[in-house]
Amino acid sequence: MNGCCVSNLPAGGATETGNARCAFFAGEIDKPAQGLLQRGGRKAVSVAISLEGVYVIDTKEKHVLLGLRFSELSWDHTYPDAEVNSHILWLEFDGEEDGTPVNKLLKIYSKQAELMSGLIEFCVELRSVSDAAASQMASTKEESVEGARGRRPGKFLLNSDKSWNHFVKNSFTLV
Repeated sequence: MNGCCVSNLPAGGATETGNARCAFFAGEIDKPAQGLLQRGGRKAVSVAISLEGVYVIDTKEKHVLLGLRFSELSWDHTYPDAEVNSHILWLEFDGEEDGTPVNKLLKIYSKQAELMSGLIEFCVELRSVSDAAASQMASTKEESVEGARGRRPGKFLLNSDKSWNHFVKNSFTLV
């Protein structure tokens, strides 16, 4: 897989519809070393990025190796240099080893690392904007319901186009 593709995946209830739109990218991760003197090599993976998080999928075994929500990770990407001749997407997350909490770092080698990093950043920003808009809509809805004697409970009403324009301007950031 050389390019990026977008697909629907069953997400086990991750969204209201039960399907999540994902963008898939090709990459490789380091295999664990088999012994002290043996290098592990690299394993081909697909990196799926959705509005929910990042998923690393073993392309040969066809199973998810790692799934993280954006709130569970930090990320960055680096460019090729003299030591490493590949773009790298770094995923940092909390894990456990022998019952002890540890900080883990996954290195994903991919020519598309910068694109993946940018998409993760976009998804994180989009989620924060939509969460803020939902919060504002909920508080506006509560105010509207409290002052709406005789109307159906819970119905969200704006009084005029002016109110709607004010709401839209203060609720959403165009990207």
